[in-house]
Amino acid sequence: MSVQSIHPNKFGELRENFKYYIDAYNALYQLKTENEEELNKIYKMINTELIDSKK
Repeated sequence: MSVQSIHPNKFGELRENFKYYIDAYNALYQLKTENEEELNKIYKMINTELIDSKK
């Protein structure tokens, strides 16, 4: 199913529902640092939004 075949409102709804997964994926995919502070920031975001929110 292509993006064009999804109704725009439904697509927006799906993006909103999976916002944190998309943000986490983008942060990891675009990671180009060895800076420990930046790595900790990404870890905390994943932990807070994806792991702790499911408990």
